[in-house]
Amino acid sequence: MQPNIHCILFDIGNVLLFFDRDRQVRQLAERFRATPMEVEKFFIDSGLMLRYERGGCTTEEVLAAFSRKFRCPLSLKDLIIPMADIFHENTPMTRYLSQVKKNGIRTVILSNTNPLHMDYVKEHYDFLSVPHERIFSYEVGALKPEPAMFHKALECAQVPPEEILYIDDIKAFTDKGQAYGLHSHCYQDHPTFLASWGYLGA
Repeated sequence: MQPNIHCILFDIGNVLLFFDRDRQVRQLAERFRATPMEVEKFFIDSGLMLRYERGGCTTEEVLAAFSRKFRCPLSLKDLIIPMADIFHENTPMTRYLSQVKKNGIRTVILSNTNPLHMDYVKEHYDFLSVPHERIFSYEVGALKPEPAMFHKALECAQVPPEEILYIDDIKAFTDKGQAYGLHSHCYQDHPTFLASWGYLGA
């Protein structure tokens, strides 16, 4: 029997939008006149990226940290393209998002992300206006799979856990969703996804 789903939680990265982290590192390295390895160590390995996504620092503070580290003062405008021009739309999934909403299913975005990325996505893509609710890690002050993110998702879903489908590309996150009683799908490709959940968008 097919589950009776009344709310779907959508991740953004590699679900609604594909992204290229290596491209981001290369572009930042070029802009700050550093090597990709230096940028990766400073921004990712150090935990700065996750602190930014948790809301522990602002975009301006990230820019200042880069400028100090690499002795290359730049404006906020100079940071936008190398940091955020890394996405392309997963059109079958954004169409699915729109269709399930039309079918009366509540839709919620649940994403680890940062304010610069979301400003860029809002400017370049239309799908962010579709969901009923948007839950961003930097606004919650937590990261998936931490409890605060799932507690906020359950609050926004407005239905019992057994009526929720959670879609993410990271198995550790979908496993945690299942621990909260959600139906979960670890997204790898669209045909496989539709084989299980296409009926909701029919």
